[in-house]
Amino acid sequence: MDSMANTDDEVNKYLREAEEFRRERQYTKALSAIDKALAIKPTEPRYLYLKGGIYGALDMHQKALECYDKVIEVAPRNLSAYRNRAIACTNLKQYKDALESYETAIKISGKDGRTHIGRVRTLANLRQYRNALDACVEALKKFPGNHDLLSLKVIYLLELKRDEEALECSQKVIEINPVKLSTYFIRGETLTKLGRLDEAIEMYNKIIEREESAKVYYLKALALDKQKKLEEALECFDKVITLRPHNRIALRNKARCLKELKRYPEALDCVEEAFRLCPDDAVNFHRKASLLLELTRYPEVLGCCQTASNLNLIDHKLSYSQLTALEHLKQWEECIEFCQDRHESGSRLHVERIASEYAEKMIV
Repeated sequence: MDSMANTDDEVNKYLREAEEFRRERQYTKALSAIDKALAIKPTEPRYLYLKGGIYGALDMHQKALECYDKVIEVAPRNLSAYRNRAIACTNLKQYKDALESYETAIKISGKDGRTHIGRVRTLANLRQYRNALDACVEALKKFPGNHDLLSLKVIYLLELKRDEEALECSQKVIEINPVKLSTYFIRGETLTKLGRLDEAIEMYNKIIEREESAKVYYLKALALDKQKKLEEALECFDKVITLRPHNRIALRNKARCLKELKRYPEALDCVEEAFRLCPDDAVNFHRKASLLLELTRYPEVLGCCQTASNLNLIDHKLSYSQLTALEHLKQWEECIEFCQDRHESGSRLHVERIASEYAEKMIV
């Protein structure tokens, strides 16, 4: 008896240490402690479950999955193990397995809202938006007024092009939780999608009054951009970049606005900054080439297109920039060769006609 009591004391000591280290985010030490507990009781579900959680915190999702599978082997009706198994599968992009785990968890107990939300999200991950919406509506019967489920319902209504229903639902989300900022984001994005841009901007301004973030300035910038209020959009993109300097998408969009305003050198600076963050961004190559064309820097356009080609990033827009630069440089032989190499730009007859035109220019 004393020996058993001593063993339990020792195991509980390791368990407390593991939980303490986990709270302090000292995950390596937490794993070491829980492994000591499992060396004594290798099939104890609580310890295996905790180990799975530690692996999850370390983004070691395959190992987390293995832990939850062991829990289920010894405790086949453990709801939390199935739910966390589903989360591990989701992180591994094994969505069908995740869905199966969520559905098993719901059979064990349909009273856990998080499990229903997980199932709904997983159906959406599988691109089954109609099924996701149906599951959402069904779950809302059990959890009426659930903020997360209503928010997801808005998203899936938008995916299914049921925009007016999405707008109505987004208003319900705000009424249920007028304090939570995410509700205003959902409403603002819905209004933007419906083209009700003044209302969307007003919603984003309400968010900004409470809390500035890169996300809200980015969404506001996109709405202003759609209204062709480019100077105001630029101010918002600048806010995004100040709050999140490594946001290359904001830099890219800022460059596009500057180009529309014919502020080409500033736009080119933005593109170069975006390249520093992501050297193989296909959109950036197109944008840089088009800006260099506007600045009549034709040899640099060809250099830009060659770099993109080396990275297998050439598309029809870059091809257009390359051909235009060759024309301006009067490199007719290269123009002919370029056309003959790119049949996808049109029919063979069309390509032959263009090549013939370049041949005539060579004679002239």
